[in-house]
Amino acid sequence: PTLGYPETVLGFAYLAEFDTQAALDAFRRAADLDQGSPLPHLGLGLALIADRDIAAGRRELETAVALDPANATMRSYVAKVYGVEHRQKLTSSQLGLAKRFDPSDPTPFLYEALHQLNENRPVEALQDLDSAIELNGNQPAFRSRFRLDEDAATQSAGIGRVYRELGFEQLALNRGWQAIERDPMDYAGHRLLADVYSTTPRHEIVRVNELLQSQLLQPANLRPIQPDLALPSLFVLDAVAPNNRSYSEFSPLLTKNG
Repeated sequence: PTLGYPETVLGFAYLAEFDTQAALDAFRRAADLDQGSPLPHLGLGLALIADRDIAAGRRELETAVALDPANATMRSYVAKVYGVEHRQKLTSSQLGLAKRFDPSDPTPFLYEALHQLNENRPVEALQDLDSAIELNGNQPAFRSRFRLDEDAATQSAGIGRVYRELGFEQLALNRGWQAIERDPMDYAGHRLLADVYSTTPRHEIVRVNELLQSQLLQPANLRPIQPDLALPSLFVLDAVAPNNRSYSEFSPLLTKNG
């Protein structure tokens, strides 16, 4: 009962079950017991964000970064929160520091690519996504092979989306097929194919089929799109990241409720 680290682990266990109040209590106890550790503040920030208090959650993440300034993972997640708040300069600076502190981590490259897409800079996004795919095997050793395949699938779908923005529809289709081959249960690849087929003549049946599969597989908190809408750009940019919770991936906790 006098150690803060078990309380931190307990907080993340509660957070994985979306029991935010129990997680908040556990992280606060951990922060009181181990005041120099950044992990309780990271967890507390994620729990507050999951509880829809983005400003308070961001302050806790900033505290975690202050306690461990060279931690690339924490800088990546605080950058993602800055992106939610539309603070573009801070997002870019934090992701740049994360890349410098841990050049072998694909996470900041993936988040930077999403940031570039939102800024309508698809060429730079393509470069960052290429880097993320090259570095994908440098995830922590306790991250399973299945998780790495899921990462690769979502990154392939993301890079296909960039090809689609640049007008390279065939390359986008190739990436979508590769994403589905890597992980047939990943909705992002199906959504990408539906996006590309939406502007391809005489492909209405396959477009509706792919969009329906993506809706059946996507997380429940993403906004659904009716399959009968023949609209381009159906891809959900905010969710181009691993969408299953694990002890090394906190992206789903930062996904906005659509």
